[in-house]
Amino acid sequence: AIASISFSHRAKEVGIRKSIGSLRSQLESQILSESFLIVTLSFFVAIDLVLVSLSNFNQLADTQISFPYTQAGFWLLALSFILLTSFLAGSYPALYLSSFQPIKVLKGNRQNGQAAAGFRKVLVILQFTFSVILIIGTLVVERQIQYTGNRPLGYNDNGLIMIEIT
Repeated sequence: AIASISFSHRAKEVGIRKSIGSLRSQLESQILSESFLIVTLSFFVAIDLVLVSLSNFNQLADTQISFPYTQAGFWLLALSFILLTSFLAGSYPALYLSSFQPIKVLKGNRQNGQAAAGFRKVLVILQFTFSVILIIGTLVVERQIQYTGNRPLGYNDNGLIMIEIT
């Protein structure tokens, strides 16, 4: 319900902007730039979370993982990731919302076609399917780890002598 309220609000905003003379390309670039801003902020919040928790993770896992923020390759890869994610996240809303006719949107009688509703249903079903697959995969891996930790070794380790050879 919240997504539909936000979507209808966004559609009316696009209708108002189109009625006062905004071009479709201007609307598309605004939506894509908003997507870029959100993805960039999310990326830097994620980096902050990694930096805060990295020392605790290293201590817990008994490893020495370091963050490669001084390497140019990391930032090039990060920038390409941000641009790709921004484009993928913003292209459908930019193209779909900018295609609205302002009169129909502002009157409130814009009818979503069966194709648009069908596409949204397919996206929701795919998202749900991937979520279920990831949950099942996590449970399988967790059970495999439990099994390997608790399985019988195949021999009796009582009285076992270990000689370290250097």
